[in-house]
Amino acid sequence: MSDNMSPRNKKLETDGPGRKASAKPRSPELGTGQIKQPKPRHTGNGELLATRQEMAAKLGWSVRTLDRMVKGRMLPYVRAGRLVRFDPGRVMAALHRNLEVKEIQS
Repeated sequence: MSDNMSPRNKKLETDGPGRKASAKPRSPELGTGQIKQPKPRHTGNGELLATRQEMAAKLGWSVRTLDRMVKGRMLPYVRAGRLVRFDPGRVMAALHRNLEVKEIQS
């Protein structure tokens, strides 16, 4: 391309095959190995709210099992739009309330 072409007629540079160049420059922290930390999610008493993945890991369950418990209204949760969060203290209290102990006779 010649340098005297108007900006309208210049072909857009690409970031790769079939990709247009991004209009905004990338922020300096992206691509430098630094991970942007999410904002903390607090309960009313100052504890952090847990995501589905965090709560499932804390309980030793799969996310699918946790989702089934939520759908069955067996666990308390907080919904903000489409986001679901859990108060770990309330979840543990609900599990202890609904805990059924079966003893094995030998």
